[in-house]
Amino acid sequence: MTTRNPNIDETNEIRIGRFADIRVDVAATDTSGQRFIVELQLARQEAFYERAIFNSSFAVQQQVRRGSLSYDFPPVYFIGIMDFSIHKDSDEVLYRYALRRKEDGELMSDRLQYIFLELPNCARAFTEEASELDDFCFSIRNMETFEERPASAQKSELLSCLFDSAEIANFTAEERTKYINDMTTKRDIINQIAYAKKEGLAEGEAKVTAEKMAIARNLKSRGMGIAEIAEITSLSIETVESL
Repeated sequence: MTTRNPNIDETNEIRIGRFADIRVDVAATDTSGQRFIVELQLARQEAFYERAIFNSSFAVQQQVRRGSLSYDFPPVYFIGIMDFSIHKDSDEVLYRYALRRKEDGELMSDRLQYIFLELPNCARAFTEEASELDDFCFSIRNMETFEERPASAQKSELLSCLFDSAEIANFTAEERTKYINDMTTKRDIINQIAYAKKEGLAEGEAKVTAEKMAIARNLKSRGMGIAEIAEITSLSIETVESL
């Protein structure tokens, strides 16, 4: 697990994943085309590793276009977050696997990699011996028991990101709406207007104007300049001033 990847931006594809006839918890693609499959498992099941191989194979196959003669596809990472230990009596939470030569460990290919986090192994969490990953895994496993953020979490970008995400997930409907409004970018606004125009073709220009005015009112409340709001929304300066 890593902190915010500079290669990942608002164009990311992050969703509940579906490949052919199987489903995974989260599937994400960064701007370079690398694919990430994330599965969260509460209880150990039979042939867990084999299941990981099976699910990840669909992500590989979908990257090679039908009829293509090239197999130069971006890497696929399978990330398993497990609330059970395969390596019992271990204090290591992170286990990585790749395709390697049996005799000397020579890497055959880096295009399919597996990362497993065994959450119960984080016994060192929030001690002097703990790594950032120990604290991260402990926090995931015990998030609902925290009354406030641990002091050490304030110094870690990774933990701060985790606790921020947990707070967002716990928002009320009103708080979530406010958060989404605050996070709206200029590009989002332009896309909203384009969608309103498309809908307006079928439902009338009045709806388009109403959408524009709602957006303009929101921007004005944030302190954006009148002229810039008018340019973004295509409303007149007089109309924006009157809002």
